[in-house]
Amino acid sequence: MPNDLAREVIRTWERLNTDRGPWLEHWQECSNYMLPGRSDYIAERTPGMKLMQHVYDGTPIWANDQFAAGMHSMLTSPTLPWFGMKAQEDRLNEIDAVARWLDDTSNAMYSVFNGTKHNFAAQSHEFYLDLGNIGTGIMAVLESPASGILFSTRHLKECVIAENDEDRVDTLTRRWNWTARQAFAKWGPAAGEKVAKAVETNPDQTFTFLHEVKPRRDRNVMRNDRRNKPFRSVYVCLSDTTVIDEGGFDEFPYLAARFSKRSGEVYGRGPGMTALPDVKMLNEMVKTTLKSAQKIVDPPLMVPDDGFLVPVKTVPGSLNYFRPGTRDRIEPIQTHGDPKLGLDMINALRQQITRAFYVDMLLMPTDPADPASAGKGVTATFTLRQRDQHFQQLSPMLARLSSEFLGPLIDRTFAIMWRQSVARRFGPGSPLTPPPPQLAGAALRVEYLSPIAVAQRTSQLDVVARLIQTAQALGTVDQAAPKVLDADAILRLTARDLHAPAIALKSPEQVQAERQAEQQAQAAMMQEQQLGTVAKAAKDGSAAIGNLAGLQQPAAPAQAAA
Repeated sequence: MPNDLAREVIRTWERLNTDRGPWLEHWQECSNYMLPGRSDYIAERTPGMKLMQHVYDGTPIWANDQFAAGMHSMLTSPTLPWFGMKAQEDRLNEIDAVARWLDDTSNAMYSVFNGTKHNFAAQSHEFYLDLGNIGTGIMAVLESPASGILFSTRHLKECVIAENDEDRVDTLTRRWNWTARQAFAKWGPAAGEKVAKAVETNPDQTFTFLHEVKPRRDRNVMRNDRRNKPFRSVYVCLSDTTVIDEGGFDEFPYLAARFSKRSGEVYGRGPGMTALPDVKMLNEMVKTTLKSAQKIVDPPLMVPDDGFLVPVKTVPGSLNYFRPGTRDRIEPIQTHGDPKLGLDMINALRQQITRAFYVDMLLMPTDPADPASAGKGVTATFTLRQRDQHFQQLSPMLARLSSEFLGPLIDRTFAIMWRQSVARRFGPGSPLTPPPPQLAGAALRVEYLSPIAVAQRTSQLDVVARLIQTAQALGTVDQAAPKVLDADAILRLTARDLHAPAIALKSPEQVQAERQAEQQAQAAMMQEQQLGTVAKAAKDGSAAIGNLAGLQQPAAPAQAAA
């Protein structure tokens, strides 16, 4: 029988779905040209249907792919470190045991993000494709009995979202279809009477379900069971209008990130929306240029209305008969078109579209006409500095993605791994190792280490480099000037900004102990050298005294000649 909670979830879906009505048409139009694989926001497409009917030029699709690949490699690379765990108090990060545990924890989380069974790499690429196309991406971070943590990017046509008073998405309702067999495998008899009957008679029959996640208004904070979690989770079967399952989450399990957002709007706007006018113009120009080229290569013909046998044959080697004695001929119509002019305009639009997707900032320059391109005599230092400048221009995008995607992603993943470790008492099979006692009750924070994030911090390293150069220049005037610099502090500052692994640096105590041992060894060596010098001097003195005594003895009398 229908119940009030199921009706509430259905009403929430209907209201939010109505509010996003204007967006659906916009998303459909963008996806037709830039992401045909997801171009079913309004149009329902059966599996296997052609998806490229609207595409005459593949540049927008390529640009969106490059944007997604660039975001994937620069923000969440599977081969480079892109985040690190730190204690909120900097003094704790100086403790060797704490630094090593934080590094071990970061590595354990990397094993989840890069593990094949967790599916993060493939799903994050789809997430970035949505972000570049329509400006809004949805990813679910869920606990999985099989793999522990599972990542899944959701199609935006299935999801409606709502914000709280801080403009953060904290409510999401998802609507999707499952077969009776899939639903029964997930929930069993709780999936509903109609599903249970269909499993016996027609297991491939599809049913529609809703999943709503929103903050729980009334809960007992002293209890941590499924009905008192901070976020309420409700599954509803539309066929029976009944609640299948009611539970909760400790954190909001959906990551809803917007590339950019206008005030008063819930959904984001991406580079695809910015480039849409140019993309539509490009497709029309390519279509027109193709027609113009076809007319030049295979022009229309002028044929007299009398004297020829029809139909006129235009294939190579064909014969057309005409009445003798007439001067009528089959002649082509010269359109005098210039496809090269159209190609120049098309190339300009292509370049404009790639810039709209930040391709020129995410990739190294390779244009032969660009003096900064590889092989043009430009140093690697100049190229890297130019790349850092490009990354710094992307800082607004990084700030929004950090707060709406990267931060919640890391927090949710760490929280799941922590609960799993606590449940196993940090024993065998625990994702994390026991933390050191110094971290008891301490808060942790995330430090981003992706190439884009590191580029934001290069300004401080540039200042330090200029300071060293100034000290070296003053050393030619005053040899004591470079001694003002603290080499240890500069090296540790650089390691912190670049987030070098803690194992790469010796602890301050170890450095101090080694320096004391080195000083003692040098002092002993100097003392030994001094003693050797004194002994040598004494030996030389004794020899000199002996020589002097020999000189002072009287000469022996000479023997008489025989």
